[in-house]
Amino acid sequence: MGSSLSWQTDVQLHDAVRSEIEWDPQIGVEEIAVIACERVITLTGTARSDSARRAVEQAVKRVRGVRGIVNNIQVARLSTGRLKAKIDAALVHCADVAARRVEVSIDGPIVTLSGRVSSLHEKQEAERAARTADGVTHVENLITVGARKRGDAATRRRALRGQRGR
Repeated sequence: MGSSLSWQTDVQLHDAVRSEIEWDPQIGVEEIAVIACERVITLTGTARSDSARRAVEQAVKRVRGVRGIVNNIQVARLSTGRLKAKIDAALVHCADVAARRVEVSIDGPIVTLSGRVSSLHEKQEAERAARTADGVTHVENLITVGARKRGDAATRRRALRGQRGR
């Protein structure tokens, strides 16, 4: 008739969800509230990044007996300067990204990456590094992939000289 989990009360489900969230090192649990009602979990509070916000939801999905999730967790906001510094540091510390080739611009909690990298893997790692920085809610990855052509700089210099001579 019912599921094999019908014995589970909302209190037991709440405790199981809370334990799963506390087990995950990506999540700062002190900022997250959990409410269980008829096997639907409502999450509220503040996460340090969108990645942490999503990690909470993934942790809840791992708990048997959860019928639904309402994720009302907000991402903490940082000043533009602090957010840019965190992303720049994350890019520098990512061994798979040539940070000097990636430009970071910020509009509130939205980060835009641009520049040119040599591989799709490097582009994806740059986005991952930016996405996990505290305060980021969205990353727009406009990085292009491909080796820089050797003649590009020389061609630009010649074109500039030609324009000056007119």
